[in-house]
Amino acid sequence: MGLRKLMAGIAAAATLLGGAMLGTASAYAEDNGVTQTITIMNGQQGHTYKAYKVADFSNVQFSEDGETITSMDIDTVDNTELVTALKQAIAKVGKDLPTEYKNNPMAFVATFSASEARTFANSFNEDSSFLSTGTESASATIPADSAPGAHVMNVPQGWYLITDSQGDSHFKTALVASTVSGKTTFKTDKTTEQSALTDTLGSFYVKSENAPNAPEKNAYQTNEYLNVKTGTVNIGDTVYYQVRTSVPLAATGRQDYTIRFTDTAQKGLKIGTDGISVCHKAKSADKNAECAAVSADDLTIYQTGDDSSQTVTKVTVKNVCDYVGEYLYLRYSAVVTSYVLGADGNGRVLHNEATVAHNTDEESEAGEATLYTGDLKFYKYGVNGSDEVRLNGAEFTVRRGTNAASDTSNADLKFTKLGEGVYQYDPANGSATVATGDNGLLILKGLEAGYYTFVETKAPAGYADNFKPTFTVNMKVTANKASAVADPAIENPLTDDNNGWGLASSWTDESNSQRVKVKNVKSITQLPLTGGAGIILFSVIAALLVAVAAVATIRIRAVKRELQD
Repeated sequence: MGLRKLMAGIAAAATLLGGAMLGTASAYAEDNGVTQTITIMNGQQGHTYKAYKVADFSNVQFSEDGETITSMDIDTVDNTELVTALKQAIAKVGKDLPTEYKNNPMAFVATFSASEARTFANSFNEDSSFLSTGTESASATIPADSAPGAHVMNVPQGWYLITDSQGDSHFKTALVASTVSGKTTFKTDKTTEQSALTDTLGSFYVKSENAPNAPEKNAYQTNEYLNVKTGTVNIGDTVYYQVRTSVPLAATGRQDYTIRFTDTAQKGLKIGTDGISVCHKAKSADKNAECAAVSADDLTIYQTGDDSSQTVTKVTVKNVCDYVGEYLYLRYSAVVTSYVLGADGNGRVLHNEATVAHNTDEESEAGEATLYTGDLKFYKYGVNGSDEVRLNGAEFTVRRGTNAASDTSNADLKFTKLGEGVYQYDPANGSATVATGDNGLLILKGLEAGYYTFVETKAPAGYADNFKPTFTVNMKVTANKASAVADPAIENPLTDDNNGWGLASSWTDESNSQRVKVKNVKSITQLPLTGGAGIILFSVIAALLVAVAAVATIRIRAVKRELQD
């Protein structure tokens, strides 16, 4: 009996392992057959927990007030196969079983340190052969739609291996003592291996958690984070991103519980660490309610890469136990850079995704936010007989909207030249004049969707300078329905605004997208015979005919008078 007598501190350390947390247990002199309990804390959705008894408690001693256990005996369950498996698990810990414990290995396990006890328990899972020999006492399956919380197993008094499985997957096994005579107080000194809940016997805390749900990720127009930004942006724009996750009940009382955000931004987004912050807010709070800042002392920020390829930002938040049941938000700003266009200049996608991990390395699925940039494209031509001739050197200014006049509220946009007839939007350092290339094409990249008005400021050599076209297009950017990260469809069809000479007309490019072609003329006779230009031309002809008729009439009258005289 002396070998089986355990002081409370030893028993507590011995029952702490893996995901288990063993606290106090009430004293119980002999097993009277009264059902005891083991409470599963943070049981995970869809997991099954089974309790296999490995030892009985007896000769339990109380403190003077009768509420605290001070010592008890441990007797290994009388099962040959079980005893053999326990001895093998002890050997995996690197321990030699003393002779005096050969028939009672669990009494020796009670002397293990917490880390040794965890190694011992991890030798077992639901597939361990001895677990099919009838030692199962209880099981509990957590419903798939249940939130992590407390679930109670009713068991005979004793010490249990509790397995954790989901389908064919097995997780860490826990060594847990039941309550004894309904008592839960056990005298023990807490160690660094124990959490704040280890003073309750008859419960254990599941640390093997399901991966959290994918976080909600959105882009916003301002740092007020109220209006979600979708669709398109310009090079040079600042976009505000937010990632939201929930702080689970699993973090309750857990000072060691952390949440890690991993944010991955593809090329074209410049993110500085100075602007990264984390805040928390009640789930029931109005969207306009303030999001309370998390102290910078509770954040660890690590960033790799840059906007030329990919930026990965990891933010680990500690002390999240203070925000259980609330939303936790990661916030930062990013500037759209020309790297979005890629090495070939044809990139159009700003893809950004984020995952979260709750106190483990198991990442959630990704929450995503994808924005795009568009381009404007048309070609310039003249006519040689019946053939189109592409024209280079035609110069334009470009304004947003349908107003052709330039003013302080509608200034000319600025661009930097990438190649002949190809430019990227550059509001800081660009030039307001763009020109068609050798093939007559003009392509302007890195712009958001919307209306744009072109004003020709210089006609190609040899073409009339008094019939320069002005026209407006409506750029449309449509995301790929099959894949948000695929290139979008981009069109800029002609509108009815500002095309007074009728020199701009519709054109379908090689990708079957609606674009524009723009004509230059050498004389009034080459103006189109439709629209405003046609009206002007016919008006001029009519005026000329009227003038000729008038002159002819006057001349005829003069001749008649001469004959009469």
